[in-house]
Amino acid sequence: MPHSKHKIISLAETLASEFDILAHELRVLILAIIAVHRRITWADLKSVLESIVGPVNPNTLAFHVRKLINSKYVEREGGPESVTYKARIPDDIKKKIEPLVREIKSYIKGDC
Repeated sequence: MPHSKHKIISLAETLASEFDILAHELRVLILAIIAVHRRITWADLKSVLESIVGPVNPNTLAFHVRKLINSKYVEREGGPESVTYKARIPDDIKKKIEPLVREIKSYIKGDC
């Protein structure tokens, strides 16, 4: 089954329409990317996100990551020089984003 950027973005848009805190497809993608990696640095998060959607303004990324942290869906770990992000997704949301997480895993592995 082909794994495409279009399918990933479509799944993110669908989820964004269902959940208030995930009301933007970039936020959904960010959460799913963090879930795929368990822990991820800012640079790696930005790199994976941009490989899917193209260039992302760092301020836009920071805004959406901050929203996810404030909602407790993402936890920031480490100090100022070695920050990582970890997903803390409630079970009901986890079930909903699982198809997107699988699609991103396949995309990252190069199965696209």
